Amino acid sequence: MDPIIKEYVSDNRWMLPYLDYKLHTNYNFSRLCNEERRRSLPLVLNHQKHISTSRDTLLKDFYDKHLPIKWLASVADISMPTISNHYTGSILLNHLVENKGNVFETLFITPEQIDYHTWLQTSRVKYFGHKRDINISIGDVIIGQSWVKKYYKKSDGRIHYGLGKSIITDCGMPIIKFPPANSIAIDLPKAEIISEYDRNDDYIVELSYPDYYERILSRYKKVDMQKLQYVKGNVYVSYKKSQYSNYHDRLEQKDNSKIAQVLKMH
Repeated sequence: MDPIIKEYVSDNRWMLPYLDYKLHTNYNFSRLCNEERRRSLPLVLNHQKHISTSRDTLLKDFYDKHLPIKWLASVADISMPTISNHYTGSILLNHLVENKGNVFETLFITPEQIDYHTWLQTSRVKYFGHKRDINISIGDVIIGQSWVKKYYKKSDGRIHYGLGKSIITDCGMPIIKFPPANSIAIDLPKAEIISEYDRNDDYIVELSYPDYYERILSRYKKVDMQKLQYVKGNVYVSYKKSQYSNYHDRLEQKDNSKIAQVLKMH
């Protein structure tokens, strides 16, 4: 196997989707976002099942210091609400990394993974900005902040740490603004996330604010992680069945040709 493909298959390397900022004014911009998001899936999503405790080590430090963590990941799947999970669905995040402020560096100058995957319960999402609703699709880049929660896992009899009350700050397609070709200074490109492109029916979750909750949030000039600890209420979550193979089935599919094909396009 080609050593580069092997890195992607092992999930130690990944490549998140992006578009050039110049395409932002293209009247077909939403179509371009959807095409790039779908095309990049073989380079974005995990291909292996991983048993890892690295997440617990890092998140425990945030928990002990009572500090929220800023993170970035790719959206991989959704678990629907069921009786067994107390009617709370969860968003599956792949390649969870710490977001240290510069979005371009976090996206492309790859830091060490916090973990290959983690679940974010939708009931833990308490705020996503001033917009009334957001759609979330598989392959989207998602950025957020979370308080860390501690929980006991009966299957292994151990304490673990995960993402607790959360704010989603961005979710969508990265667009990159490259410096002018004749620029003298060596500057990094600028990156931002376009959330409000039209995903048509290709989304898995829609988050919105109920009227009563919007009235609660309006009491605050700014909703941040400190205030989030005391806000009572929940966003409304609407689920939609994914059009792609679920993560269990996908881990059984060993189609390395898709990885090779997408790599050739880059």
